Amino acid sequence: MKILFVSNKSVYSGAAVGGAETSMSVMAEEMACLNHTVVYLAQNPKQVQAIQQCKVSGVQVVQYRPLKLPTLGMPILRRWSRNLLHRQQQRVFYAIIRQYDIDAIYAFGSVTYELLRLREQKQLRFKLMHRVAGVTRKERGATPNPERVRRSEYGFTHADCINFQSEQHRESYLEIAQNVSKLKFTSFIHDIGIHPSFFDYPLSQRCGSVFQLVCIMRFSERKRQDLLVEALHQLNQPGIKLTFVGEGPERKSLEARVKAYGLESQIIFKGFLSRTQLQQELAQASLYCHPVDYEPQSKALWEAMASKVPILASDVATISNLITEGVNGYLCNNTVEGWRNKLELIYNQEDSNSLIQQAYNDVLAAAHPQQNIRKYTAKFEQLVHEKG
Repeated sequence: MKILFVSNKSVYSGAAVGGAETSMSVMAEEMACLNHTVVYLAQNPKQVQAIQQCKVSGVQVVQYRPLKLPTLGMPILRRWSRNLLHRQQQRVFYAIIRQYDIDAIYAFGSVTYELLRLREQKQLRFKLMHRVAGVTRKERGATPNPERVRRSEYGFTHADCINFQSEQHRESYLEIAQNVSKLKFTSFIHDIGIHPSFFDYPLSQRCGSVFQLVCIMRFSERKRQDLLVEALHQLNQPGIKLTFVGEGPERKSLEARVKAYGLESQIIFKGFLSRTQLQQELAQASLYCHPVDYEPQSKALWEAMASKVPILASDVATISNLITEGVNGYLCNNTVEGWRNKLELIYNQEDSNSLIQQAYNDVLAAAHPQQNIRKYTAKFEQLVHEKG
């Protein structure tokens, strides 16, 4: 088969990306290992050339520099700039689809609408699988943007199938996105897992007097890094250090809180890190912390489990389906008191070797891409051979 992966950003540009784009690169490289023709198409604002192509791990990576107009804060100029980008995307997408004679497309984000409209306008034959991310609590309560809603609904009703990463992900998404729940569409429940290198990364010896916590996640309103900061502030235990990895709109306010508490030497922020840098952080970790209100699927949690780092996570829906208290990790009430008490207990107790090994076994069975890619391949083949 000839498969095209399309997203706005990608790991191949070196930009900060989320779990969806990371998963897509893993899928692309695994499919290339199975001797499929695989192309990954995304933007790269930093490149000089309009379009660049190169091969990475068997994947033909195509990056284009997005066209943008200066908007000067004016709504009409923002609309013109968006329209210019959409027209550029249509041209680039069409050229790549024709060049590689694409059979199927795996798309994430706003590009899905542009690809489906292109298919309709040009009467192209490719099949499209649309990847869905989560919906935030703010989006649930916000007044929806009519144009965004229209494009989203078009994607759900015109894509050949919608990829949710788990049944819990599907249920939680449809609970929040009420407009989508009323539409007719075909779901495909599956996830690729994590990069295979996490299962084999050589861990350094964790020793010394420092008890190192690591938290890898985006700073957004559904993530609760604030609970960790408050818990450490109350514990007043200098032997516990915390490293936050990630970017997002809530980072600055949390940095200000850390400074106000005088915890700058105990809590550090590292921003976006590459996969190798993440592995180095996990290699030094005594405990991986995952404080969230809601999480449809967490790559970082899987990566920590594969790296044989003990887990402490919020006892919330979907997380508690993955982590069982005292079996493959620890859970705590999602409050400052809950996090403080559990951190203190783990800090003062013996080793967690049995939990670590069980967590590794669990994630090996659930999240190794070499086994998960075959179900994606079978689904693509089914879609390509379906009529219509």
